[in-house]
Amino acid sequence: MRYLIILLFLFSCANPYGKHNGLFGTGYKDTKISENKYRIIYQGNGYTSKSVLVDYNSRRSSELCPKGYSKLSEELELVGGLGGGAFAAMPELTTIIQCK
Repeated sequence: MRYLIILLFLFSCANPYGKHNGLFGTGYKDTKISENKYRIIYQGNGYTSKSVLVDYNSRRSSELCPKGYSKLSEELELVGGLGGGAFAAMPELTTIIQCK
């Protein structure tokens, strides 16, 4: 029981920046669409705000395009969900960028 409480505590907080971890589905995934165009999807948990997702997507965009980029589209949606808190519907921000 003690381990369950510790695990719930660890995964109930806002997610840090990083690659999609697969465990609870938080983090970024990116796909190269063409030579200089990428799709970045950043999924948070029930505690992640849109502003954090935008910051994380901007950070990943800068990593993929060190000379700069143009944002072509951005879409926020809620996916999944198993109740409240960290397990509520998870915000997912999809951004398409063009590197300069």
